[in-house]
Amino acid sequence: MTVASTSTTSLRARRGALGIALTGLMALAALIASLAVGAVAIPPEQVVAILLHGATGGATDALRDAIVVWDIRLPRALLGMMVGAATALSGAVMQGLFRNPLADPGIIGISSGAALAAATWIVFGTTSIAFLPAPFSGYGLPLAAFVGGLAMTSSCTPSPRRMAVPR
Repeated sequence: MTVASTSTTSLRARRGALGIALTGLMALAALIASLAVGAVAIPPEQVVAILLHGATGGATDALRDAIVVWDIRLPRALLGMMVGAATALSGAVMQGLFRNPLADPGIIGISSGAALAAATWIVFGTTSIAFLPAPFSGYGLPLAAFVGGLAMTSSCTPSPRRMAVPR
């Protein structure tokens, strides 16, 4: 290995570490901003104090702000971050599997299957296919779309081995 290739490799490693650190800082800033903005305005520095120390002081406003942050906004923000990460991961897996940087769910029919099942549920679901109990009846449409996308994916795609292994 030459000196030039060693310095190029270490420069790439430093740039990669810097990129990861900046991405983490931006995600933290977005999390704090999402915890601060809402119907009850809470300053970002107070959000950080609540996260680090809990409710400070005996004032009812401080207790209210702590309840809003811990019980309402934090679970919602963390769930949103996890869903975003799962979506990014599934997109990267699909792009790698199909060796196509523009791969999307429409390539293997997920969108079409979900749309067909959702349309079928809208037309026939509430009258003829009422198998969901009353408290869960509002979940019929998303459940039908999920099942339709899953059925289309499992029935219309070739095996992963045939897709990934070149002939």
